[in-house]
Parts: sequence; C-alpha cells; structure tokens
Amino acid sequence: MWQPRYFIFLIALFIALLAQPPCCAENARITVQVPLYLNKTFVSDINLLVSNDYQEKFVFKSIANALRHKLTQNGLDILDQISDSRSELPPQFSYSDFSFNYNTEEQILYVTIPFRYISRLESSLKPKQIFVNIDPSSIYYPSPLSGIIDFAIDSRLYHFYYDQAPSFSDLNIGSNFSINLKDTLLDGYVYLLNYTGGDVKSIAQRINRGNLTLTRDFTKSNVRFKLGDISPSSFSFQNTLPMLGLNFLNSPNLFKNSSYSTANQHEFMLNSPSRVDIYINNTFIRTLNLPAGPHLVKDFPFANGVNNVNLKITDAMGNVNELNLESLFVPLKVAPGQFAFDASFGFPKFQEATQRFKYLFNRPTFSAIFGVGVSNHISAQCYAQAIREGSYLGSSVLVYNKFVETSFDLGSSFTKHIPPGIRSRLSISSPKFGKTTPFSWACNLDFTSPYFSYLGTKSMINREKWMFSTSLGGRLPGNIGSSLTGYYGLRRKAFADVWSLQYTLNKSFKHGGASIVTSYKQLDNRKKVFEMVFNFNLTPHPKTRLSSNYNTRSKTSSTQTSYSHKFSPQDNLYLSAGLATAKNRKNFTGKALYQGPRGSVSANHYLVESAILPLSDQPKVSGTTHINGRTALFFADNSWCIGKPIHSSFAIIKPQDKAKNYPLYIDATSKSQYLVKSSLKMGSVIPLASYQQTSIQVDSFDAPPGFRFDHSLYTAQTTNRSGVVIPVCLTSFMYAQGYFIDQQENPITYSSGYIIKENSPTAEKIFFFTNKFGKFALENLEVGSYTIYFDQFKHEKSLITIKDNENVINLGKIVINLTN
Repeated sequence: MWQPRYFIFLIALFIALLAQPPCCAENARITVQVPLYLNKTFVSDINLLVSNDYQEKFVFKSIANALRHKLTQNGLDILDQISDSRSELPPQFSYSDFSFNYNTEEQILYVTIPFRYISRLESSLKPKQIFVNIDPSSIYYPSPLSGIIDFAIDSRLYHFYYDQAPSFSDLNIGSNFSINLKDTLLDGYVYLLNYTGGDVKSIAQRINRGNLTLTRDFTKSNVRFKLGDISPSSFSFQNTLPMLGLNFLNSPNLFKNSSYSTANQHEFMLNSPSRVDIYINNTFIRTLNLPAGPHLVKDFPFANGVNNVNLKITDAMGNVNELNLESLFVPLKVAPGQFAFDASFGFPKFQEATQRFKYLFNRPTFSAIFGVGVSNHISAQCYAQAIREGSYLGSSVLVYNKFVETSFDLGSSFTKHIPPGIRSRLSISSPKFGKTTPFSWACNLDFTSPYFSYLGTKSMINREKWMFSTSLGGRLPGNIGSSLTGYYGLRRKAFADVWSLQYTLNKSFKHGGASIVTSYKQLDNRKKVFEMVFNFNLTPHPKTRLSSNYNTRSKTSSTQTSYSHKFSPQDNLYLSAGLATAKNRKNFTGKALYQGPRGSVSANHYLVESAILPLSDQPKVSGTTHINGRTALFFADNSWCIGKPIHSSFAIIKPQDKAKNYPLYIDATSKSQYLVKSSLKMGSVIPLASYQQTSIQVDSFDAPPGFRFDHSLYTAQTTNRSGVVIPVCLTSFMYAQGYFIDQQENPITYSSGYIIKENSPTAEKIFFFTNKFGKFALENLEVGSYTIYFDQFKHEKSLITIKDNENVINLGKIVINLTN
C-alpha cells in the first residue's frame, strides 16, 4: 500500500542527489553517426552521443575510444587529462596541442593531433618485436562466388507459477544467408523448423517464415537495385508495406532506415499478435494489443528531433523486445544541387483480414520518394503511392539555418468508397546543431481531415482533428536537466479531447542518476490522471548496477541489482536479482544469462504486470528457460570453414609457404578497425567493413606491450559483398629487444656476447651488447632454442626457447639462469 512517508522519502532522496556536484551529464541525449577524421585522414564512423541542452556538447567518451589505439603514451596522457577535466566537449574545443572541431554543415568531426603523439611505437620499453612480411602481391582478384550461411537453433520453455495458466514452449531452427556472385548478392532468412506447443500455438505460428532478396549495386551510376522481399523507404505522412517486388534507389545511406519519418508517425512490423507498451520521453502513454503486420505510431505528441520514443513489444510467447525511435524524427536533408530517389513496385506480403503473411498478387502497389537539395538552407521532398483501393500523394519543405528549423508537410489520400482526405503539419523548432539560445524548443500544429488514410490500412474516421504540441528544455542551476512538454488534441464530436502536461527533472552524477517525471493528462475516456514516476540508478562499479523505479498511478515498483562480466569481446555473463510489485502482488525477480560467440543460455524469473496473450489480466509469476546455439559456414575461392557468426563481409585468411602461428593484427581501413588475437591459420575469419576494397594492414595498433609488426600493406580488390579468401605469405622472423637479468633480478650491465641456435650446424652467431640497464637487441631470430654466451662468463651458457605455439614470446624481462 502506498504510504505518504514513501513519497516524502523519495522526494528527500532526489533532493539529496541534486546536491551532488555536476559530472557526466547524460540527459536529453541523442545518438548521431558522424565520420571522424584525424589530421585530415578518415578514421571511422563513430556513434556520437550529443547533449541536446542549451549549447551543443559531445560526450567525450566515444571520441576517446576511437582515438585511443592510435596514440603514444604521451598522447594517451593528454587524452586522459581531457577526460578527467570534462566529460563533454563543445563543437570547437582545444586542449594542449589537441583540437576538436565539429563541422555542422558537413556533419564531420575533425580532430588535429601532432604526429609525435600518433604512434604506439615510442614506448621506452620494447622487449621484443616481430616483423611479418606479407606476400608482395598488391592486388588479389578472388573468384566470383562467396557466401555466409548462418544456422541457429532456439528453444524456450515458459512456466507460469501459482496460477492455473498452462506452460508452453517453442522451438525454432532457422538460417540467415548471404551469397555473392560477382556484383549480385542473394540474402535473406528462412525458418527451417518452427514449433510452438501450448494454448498459444494457433497465434504464435502466424509469423513471417522467410525473406529472400536479390541486390545489385551499379557503382558508376550510384544506383542500387533490389528484387524479392523488400521494405520500401518512407518519410513524412507516407506509409510502407512489406512487399514482393522491385526497388530502385540512388542513396542507400540516406534511406538506410526502411521506415523513415520526419513527422508524426512511424511504422513498425509485428511478426505475431503482440502487446505494445508506448513510452514517450520516458513516460508511459498507453498499451495497445495489436495483430501481426505493419502498424503506425501516429497521433501522439511528437516533435521533430526531441523525442525519445520506446516501444516495449511482448509477443504471444512472452518474448519482450524494445524498439527505440529516439533519433527518428529528424528532417530529411539533401545536399544542395543533389537529389535522391527511392521507387518500388510489388505486391503486399501481409493479409490484414486473416492476420497472416501471404502474398497478395491481386493488389499491385507502387511507392516512390523524390528529394532535392534546393540550397544550403532548403530541402524539398515529395512522395506518391498507389494501390488498387486508392492513391496517396504528399510533399514536404524544410527550411533551416543556425537559428531555427521550419518544416511544412502536406499529404492527401484518395481511397475508394470514402471522400478524399488531407493532412498537414507545421513544425518550428530550434536547430539540433548550432543553438543560439540557452534552451531547446519546438512547436507543432497538425491538422487531419476525417477520412485521411494510409497505404494498406483500414479506412476509418480519424479521431484527431487538430493537435498542438510544444516543448521547452534546458538546464537549471546545479546542472539539473529540466523539460516541459504539453499537447492538446482537439477531436471530433464523437470523441473526447485529450491533453497532457508533463514536467521532467533529471540529474546525473558520477556513478548514476535520478529523475522525477510529473504529468497530468486527460485520457480517451475523459478521465483525468495525475502521475509521478521516480527513477534512480547507481553504478558503483562498471560491472555492477542498482536501479529502482516507482509509479504513483499504477502502484508498480521494481528494484534490481545486476552484475555483468566480459570474459572476451564475445563472451558475456549477466546476473540480476530484484523485487517487483504489481497490483499488490510481490515477487522476487532474477535472470542469469551467458552469451558466447556460438550461442547463449539463460534462465529468467519475473512478474508479468499484465496479460500475455491470451491469458487473464492478472499479474503472473512467470519464468523462461532459453537455449540458443549458432554457427556459420563461410565459403569463398574454393575454400570453406566453420566459424563464429558475423553480420558483415568477411575474409578467410589462407596462409602460404612457411606460415607461422603468430598473431596477426588486422586493420580494415575502410571505416572500421578489427583485431584478431588468435593464431593465424587456415579458417581464420576476419570481418570486413567494405566489400569494394579492403586494405589489410599489419601494424602495431593494440599489439601486446613491446610487440610490433613491420608496416606492410595488402589490398584485396573485389566487388563481393559477402566474402573473400586472402592468401598471405608469413615468412616470419624476429627482432628481440629486452633486458638480461640474473636470478636475483639484477641487470647484467655492460656485457657482451652472442647467441646461437641449437642443433643447427649452419647457424651463425648473433652478437649483442647490454647497456647499464641490461638492455639488449637481437636480430634475425627464428623459432627454436638458443644458447646465450656472455663474454664475462666464458665457461657458462644459458638456454632460452622461442616457441611457435605461443601468441608472443614471453613478455617483459628474460631471466637468464647462470651456472658455475
């Protein structure tokens, strides 16, 4: 039972948190992907967190992570000094010899660092080094056929405790594949086996059982062609449907989101009937029980560029997935003098009447987008759609500068048996970059006629006639984030008006954060609701997290502590335990998950707050046991291997000649960097970022301390999007450098001598000298055992061994066992 003292306690706790010194503000952020250039050389695309407050700030962590592997120790020290002094950077920032400049027009981040800091080879201690010589062939042309076939088996068992609801289970065996023949790519997925047992069998098996798409890129004309199961792009008031058909587009990067929207809607796809909980700006709006198929998120108080929209989707089997649309509502900008188009023709793949995925060859569908950059400050777009039942047209104009962004959208629908409909939207807001006011703001006015409809959806009278929304956000003293949002929906006579007013306070501190969301709104049934949501999280250690929340309206609460650990980049362990309360029912919750490169195992125990179809509407104590296994078959150039599943192009490394199992560090210079720490052997699969040209560079980035590889470059020129085999010649030799010490770890100073390989009659003596620290340098070492002779110990020798089954020679100091 909710008691006033709990409320007083939470208020006091939040006030105490507000007193914390400002640090690491993480409020009102959006994620943008920008190219990073270091000294005018492209490094990679990075996901950059942007603080959307009174002045533009970039969270420094993502920049530092992208630069860290390129710097010397002195450069790292300066990088750490910047991190210690501030967690965020403005668009233009300088520190010492480092400068950071974000170009708002190009949307590129330029970083300038003196070259004396751009190396990891300047370490004062370099115990040993390895030089790897790669086959001198600079260009390699692979065979035209390559591919990845990814197999997965997935099994879940669902339990319901203390209720009379039956348990059920499901088993899925599926495959994702990507097969390349010259410039053509065939990709898709298929369910090889799908079984669901229990009461939900009939609805859970209404899934999309597979997609198949043929893609061809014409690089000279910058056009992409698709044939098969496609999902056309969309924007503004445009809707889209999954189709079997043809698709042409000239700007894959511009339309990479298959459902793109600048206005008051977004489409998402459900593979089975599901419950969808909608949250906007961390506030629960409503719950919808939706059938399978495409759906629109529309008629909600959204504003361009400032919304954090989350959909919590629970399907019939209890699987919970979240869809985040926070960066979705961004105007579509086209560079001046450029144009973009995306056109599709086909047949819908979903039958609304039966709620099943089925090709509808009696309903041919056309959809197209065209956009043009009029000037540096104006972009214009239009769309056209047609189906047997009607046609849909629309246009959008965006005018923007460093002070304000203004967009106007107009759409019309012409559908059989109902009058034509129109919809318009005027949006005025502060720009996302280059703000000139100490706060962000937006105003939106939306009009919808009674019979305005969307492609492929049922025609019905629209509730909303006029909708006005506004938002204002900024910073209070003490680095406290605050925002005020409101909207009013004027509905038609048969429906009640809806409105909402919400105020949010949030505070981030060094190891966590807290927020209070207060809202007052009128619902569809004319009921007025006051609600407060308290959130608190604490991260005392990077591996542990404590979180808690309470909702005064629903009387639901949860407290959870979690622990996560990475054994390797692909091996993760996650453990959590907590207490959840819903409708006066309390229950302990917990989860154990191990996720590896070839599968995962998890057990979950939780309290279900509302119905999982088609069960009753009371909270239920539920549990799942989940086992997932994955593997992949890679083939290219008459070679194949079994490896860990990846989601990009690949290269199979095929050693030639006297290949040794030394670690090879790969830098795929086309936008991404990768590191392979395992021994190099046939079947090593390396993910690649670009299928057109990939440079394989052997270098010292992220190499073990004191190790490096001779700078060599190998390029694979190919149009294969799935994969390629790269034969390399690794005639390895070593250049060792380190310290000779005796058994008491005292340096053997100012000594000289030589080493010679054991059991090698033709071996030559390799002479060396040590300095006052016992430092030495040895060249032309091969794998094997060596005898070390010191001039001051004429009759004594010691044996060291360099093994070929170790990733590296023993790092650090080499202990020499001297005998009398």
